[in-house]
Amino acid sequence: MTKHATLRAAAALIGSILVAAPALTAQTASFHKYVALGDSITASFQGACLVQRHQAASFPEVIARQLGIADFQQPLFAEGALSTDLTKNKCLGFKVVGGSIGVGAVSDQIGPTNLGLPRAYDNLGVPGATTSDMIHLTSADPAGNTANKFAAAILRNVDTPLNPFHGTNAVQQTLSLLPDLVTLWVGNNDVLGAALEGVAIDGVTLTPVASFEADYTAIVGALTASGRTLVILNIPDVTAIPFATTIPPVVLNPATGEPVVGPTGPIPLLGPGNAAYPCPGGAPACPVPTGTLVTLQAQPLLQQGYGIPCAVAQLPHCDNPLPDGQFIPPATLVPGVLLYPDEHDAIHNRTEELNAKIASIGGAAGAVLVDINAFFDRVSAEGLDIGGVSLNADFATGGLFSADGVHPNNIGHAILADEIIKALNTAKGSSIPEPDLSGVLFTPDVPPASAAAQGPEPDFSLLAGRQLLELFQPGGVRLLDFESVARPHRPRGGQTLLLGDRPGGPAQGDRNH
Repeated sequence: MTKHATLRAAAALIGSILVAAPALTAQTASFHKYVALGDSITASFQGACLVQRHQAASFPEVIARQLGIADFQQPLFAEGALSTDLTKNKCLGFKVVGGSIGVGAVSDQIGPTNLGLPRAYDNLGVPGATTSDMIHLTSADPAGNTANKFAAAILRNVDTPLNPFHGTNAVQQTLSLLPDLVTLWVGNNDVLGAALEGVAIDGVTLTPVASFEADYTAIVGALTASGRTLVILNIPDVTAIPFATTIPPVVLNPATGEPVVGPTGPIPLLGPGNAAYPCPGGAPACPVPTGTLVTLQAQPLLQQGYGIPCAVAQLPHCDNPLPDGQFIPPATLVPGVLLYPDEHDAIHNRTEELNAKIASIGGAAGAVLVDINAFFDRVSAEGLDIGGVSLNADFATGGLFSADGVHPNNIGHAILADEIIKALNTAKGSSIPEPDLSGVLFTPDVPPASAAAQGPEPDFSLLAGRQLLELFQPGGVRLLDFESVARPHRPRGGQTLLLGDRPGGPAQGDRNH
């Protein structure tokens, strides 16, 4: 039997033990028009891009199917073969590289295919959008930040002659569709920027509580109406996603993936220190303290020796620190790859503050709250078991996150839809069928044939990927071949700086994003 036949047979065997949800044969709830409002997760942005193979598995699409809603329109983005055109978003995927599982670009995100829809889309998830953008982004700039670029295609509110959508925001477009069910999931990008940029600064990478409260109150107030059910989701802990938890703050042996141990224990990586944890004597580099998080963006730098003591490995840039993020007033953000414990705490505390506002504002409006924060905490601590298949929040092997380490994959979206439907059924006494998870667990997430011709090895189904990991890497995923194409997305605009050499650490050179 061939390797592929073995994988198919195993998938069929395990799939057969899952209990499939009953097929939807009739409308089981009184919802006839559903609109999803949110950011990149709602849009089904995965692996650093937005493409139709992921949009077709988005949690809003799954919910619409379970409701029996046939005309659920999304702003569909095509997918093309991987090219050298750096103006196109590159879709990341897990792939076989030599004898290991790596992460790299597998295809290109191509432009939207249904811009001519004469009404607003039913999925109004805008990657990069903050809570403020839901009401203040009324004229998208296609050359602007991430939210503006995607809003130009999703909200279509660019300033062009006779454009009926110009001057409208996401909330207004939602209301134009007269929905009786709305899911609202915003706030992620009000804290995520701190993790992506490696620096937590109030008003720069963290949205101030007062600003968030004012905007969220306005959004919920506009969406609340008699006969409409509003479902709100809160903010998960963005410091517990694979982007921030996969690389430990210690030196790893590249051959084994295990920590390098010195006389006093595992040898810490080097950082530049910060105000709360300065390097002794003003040294340019010192060991990072316990509790420091190292993001996936550090991997290419680690391969060059940044963060590695020369006493451990004579690499080209050893003894240079991994960069911590900085903000240079008035508007320059220097991205980093470290989150010192004080920055970690600031993100966690702000998340709790914003979630308290979501609960109180939504509760006062009678909204149905889905506590994704608590759900993700349970998944991170205990994992999930679905029909005997174990899932967790680990990078690549956990089965829930896409290759950017930030956004849920197709399996994660099906589980999100399931959680929302369960909350709706409990709150409304309805009997919306829960989605059948067996198909998504064992369906390979691969680019379409038209996009795969020039690409490297594609993503695998959960089962096939785990079997390959067992064949190539008994110890798990080693990010020896991680390609840093770009950060998953930047929710805020501004200027960032490139990394390069300088005595005592990386140098700085401007670039726009």
